[in-house]
Amino acid sequence: MDAPVRAEEVFKSIEIFKGKPAAQVLPAMNAIRGTLGVSCTYCHTQFEWDKNDKPPKQTTRKMFKMMGYIEGKYFDHKNKVTCWTCHRGHAEQPRPTGKPPEDAGQYIQLNPEDAKKPAEEVFHNIQSFKGLPAGKVPFVMNFFSQSLGVKCSHCHVQDHWEKDDVQAKQTARNMLSMVHDVLNEYYGGNGPISCSGCHQGKVKPENGLEPSTQKAP
Repeated sequence: MDAPVRAEEVFKSIEIFKGKPAAQVLPAMNAIRGTLGVSCTYCHTQFEWDKNDKPPKQTTRKMFKMMGYIEGKYFDHKNKVTCWTCHRGHAEQPRPTGKPPEDAGQYIQLNPEDAKKPAEEVFHNIQSFKGLPAGKVPFVMNFFSQSLGVKCSHCHVQDHWEKDDVQAKQTARNMLSMVHDVLNEYYGGNGPISCSGCHQGKVKPENGLEPSTQKAP
């Protein structure tokens, strides 16, 4: 009798907040509105809030399920990922526009024959990019550099690129596994999930719940 009124007892067509206190729904809606920079009618039909006729409403439900999946499987439910992490006040997540802090091409120079070979036949200790043409590795490394706003030495030992001495290298491998996992689980293997979506030029992704103080070296 003393339990709070549940969301589904007050609001129609509730899915994500089913079982949660009804008092949490409107603050959550305001938070979503702010993190995406949209009005309520972006997802809802005005005065018919229970309708499911707008695609963004279905997309939002999918995103909440995806966040729960990521948080549970990779971050022990510690609120490391939120809507703000990718959206930062935009309905469509921003993309990094700056150049990579360092050009991987100056360290990775291949002849045409090696460029066509699988990466593991050209580079030592390749784990995440097996089967990728070696000639695409500089492009991928530049994308990482741009996405996190770091130089190559953030993950690698200079001139000993195959070494695993730097913890950030293993973290990057784990995050790549997470990206592939989420793409397969929610997008059929191909979708808008990437390093740049969460990091947006910073080493530590923002979650909107704590100040961002970490700077790239």
